[in-house]
Amino acid sequence: MMTTVITIGKVTFLVIMIMIRQKVLAFNLVKMKGKSRHLLNSKPLDIDGLLGNVLKRAVNTLENRDELESSILENDGDAGKASKLVSSYSDNIDGLLEGALKRASNTLNIKEDLESILSESDNETKKVAKFQPSYNDNPCVNFAALAHKQWEHILRPGVDSAIDATCGNGHDSKKLAEILFSGGGKFGTSSELICIDMQANACDATREAVMQVLDDPITFEENIQILQTSHESLPEIDSPVALVCWNLGYLPNSNDKFTRTKMESTVASITDAALSLRVGGLLSIMTYPKTNANEDHAVHVLLEGLSLLSSKTINYEEFLASLEQDPYPDNDDSSDSFKIKKTVTNAIYRIVEKGGRKQTWRVMEHKMLGRSLSPILLTATRIK
Repeated sequence: MMTTVITIGKVTFLVIMIMIRQKVLAFNLVKMKGKSRHLLNSKPLDIDGLLGNVLKRAVNTLENRDELESSILENDGDAGKASKLVSSYSDNIDGLLEGALKRASNTLNIKEDLESILSESDNETKKVAKFQPSYNDNPCVNFAALAHKQWEHILRPGVDSAIDATCGNGHDSKKLAEILFSGGGKFGTSSELICIDMQANACDATREAVMQVLDDPITFEENIQILQTSHESLPEIDSPVALVCWNLGYLPNSNDKFTRTKMESTVASITDAALSLRVGGLLSIMTYPKTNANEDHAVHVLLEGLSLLSSKTINYEEFLASLEQDPYPDNDDSSDSFKIKKTVTNAIYRIVEKGGRKQTWRVMEHKMLGRSLSPILLTATRIK
């Protein structure tokens, strides 16, 4: 009888352990959502039924064994025969329990693996759902980011120089400084960066922005100039000028919307830049049709004239002549279109006179379709 008690105790202990494990698993399953819960519940586990049947069969076997053992002892008095019978029944019970436990364990492991896989999948789905793309640095969406990518291709650190003709809050100047001087002296110190703006607060903001990307403050003192002046006449630089950029209009995030770039000074600035730019260099201009339509139109006409200097189909002089004529050339109150024609024509002839007829430019326009008043990025690359 002692053997019977021990065996039943063993069975009970194992059943309790499996039930505890099942409860822990059930608690974890409650936390699962969506498809994980649906898939797991679509194949429920009958652990209770499995263990209940095993326990019932074990108890029946033990009862049969006890009855046979008593019968043998009463009828034959053969203790050895009774002992062998008890041992045989115990082996059968152990095998029965071992097989049941193995099946229950495998079933639980399968469900745990499934839970783990689906839980990882849900986590990945949550990560995707939480992902919020930023378009500020995407050159496919943001024109400033596109311009910065182009600058990286044009500028040679330590060799070329650049001019930010409208430095504003310093974002473009910061990018130029990062490209030209981020080597920390590795490329030498012949590059120069000149940042220009008429407003003192813009110059202060640019100085602070540029300092953030410099490894050595000496670079700022020796290779960078921040000039509070008009961009109408650009300063001369000893090293090759590879890039001049403009972000026209008024100072971003400023309450003063009346202090802005002017058509005449902008055209004069671009003309200076075209004459000082090295072969392979870039003029990068962001215009704003909504805030200054005349300036935007003048810049478009000027760059189109540059692109026609080497054209074999349309002569630049014919292009300029096709612009609307001013019926009152000596009248200061002439319409804007006539002022634009006069200003741009003078600029083109100056570029040809001082730069030669064999100049070749490639001009590109980047703008949003369906948004005629959105900013426009214009670029002019000097091919030869």
